[in-house]
Amino acid sequence: MKKIRVRGMCVGLVVALLAVTAASCGNGNGGDGGKTTIKAGYITDLTGVIASVMRPHYLAYHDVCSYLNENDPIPGGQLQLDTYDTQFDPGRWIPAYEWVRGKGAKLLFSPMPQASETYIPFLSKDKMPNFTPTCTGPMMESDWTYSVGMTVDGQWMGALKWVEDNWDQYPQKPKIATVGWNTQYEWDVVNAIEKYVLARPDKFDYVGAFLAPAGTVSWSMEIEKIKDCEWIGPCHGGGTGMATFVYEFRNKGYTDNRFFSGEAMPCWVSLMVDKAGWGAVNDTISHGAWPWWSDNYEIVKVCKELLTANHPDEAEDTMYAGVGYIAAFFQMYFVYQLVKATAEDVGVENVTGQAIQAHATNFTYDFGGIPPFDFGTDRTSVKYGAVYEWSAAEETLLRITDWLLAPTQ
Repeated sequence: MKKIRVRGMCVGLVVALLAVTAASCGNGNGGDGGKTTIKAGYITDLTGVIASVMRPHYLAYHDVCSYLNENDPIPGGQLQLDTYDTQFDPGRWIPAYEWVRGKGAKLLFSPMPQASETYIPFLSKDKMPNFTPTCTGPMMESDWTYSVGMTVDGQWMGALKWVEDNWDQYPQKPKIATVGWNTQYEWDVVNAIEKYVLARPDKFDYVGAFLAPAGTVSWSMEIEKIKDCEWIGPCHGGGTGMATFVYEFRNKGYTDNRFFSGEAMPCWVSLMVDKAGWGAVNDTISHGAWPWWSDNYEIVKVCKELLTANHPDEAEDTMYAGVGYIAAFFQMYFVYQLVKATAEDVGVENVTGQAIQAHATNFTYDFGGIPPFDFGTDRTSVKYGAVYEWSAAEETLLRITDWLLAPTQ
């Protein structure tokens, strides 16, 4: 199969946003006006402990689905999201999967890695591709799991490469440490950091990783061990862990250290700033796959307009909250275009999970100005990232590098 390359319709779609008001996607069970409905399962937390974090993701997925169904439709078809609220209860993860399968889902969106790991044994049996933004190592061992973001390795190694390239005190090496909660995601981060810094003993002085039990919000012991590090990487820690760490670290008077991260910190901007203040995170550098709200791209304008048109009362807070909505916007936009390309090739009535999987390897989409997204053979859609610096003066994140291929080692 030849490579399918699609150029985005970003510029022309900006004007069409004025007519967009729907905030959900395909609420009916059948076709619309004779169209064939392609169903996708969307499994998330709408009312549980991470519901506030997942809300921007939920809004973006449904907004983009409705918007593209109207403005860039699948020939003869439409994409429908059937959403299941797990309430972040592990006991509901398997029933959620069974429910979306029963609804006729051909593909799955599962943004919670904890749930996605549970689905690994079922995906190949049911020929159900799962598109998820946060992939752990075990998830990527499944041929049916697709990362709609950048790998953990790419995110954190990209940040460390910037530190290495911009450290001006060699031969004195910067001391590096990581702190967070003791969960699978944080261990993936630690493994990425150790892989990078230990391979460069002449560039870094690795102090170590300090992971506390999940739920930890007091960091005195960890702070004492890393207070002399020039660069500290707060891990995900459910957001709360990072915010309380940064607050406590700065509150003890340690102001010369700088923080670095992958996409973890930008996911929680409002939480970090509300807890610790812009001064505490000033000069932090974060490397990741997604443009920031301050970027001047047509596709970012589309994203802002879509959010504002559909959720005028929430738009400002959603943008302030972090990268959640804009990241989910790109994720859903890309997979929608993959489903559309599949339908154009095999016919909308023949779109199955297996057909989508077959097309994923050879599908590329160009958003304009940003390196194209491409699952390729590694099933990871985003290969390029940029470094953003947190600015207290501007109270936003500012891009300070071009888009560069993320390091892998």
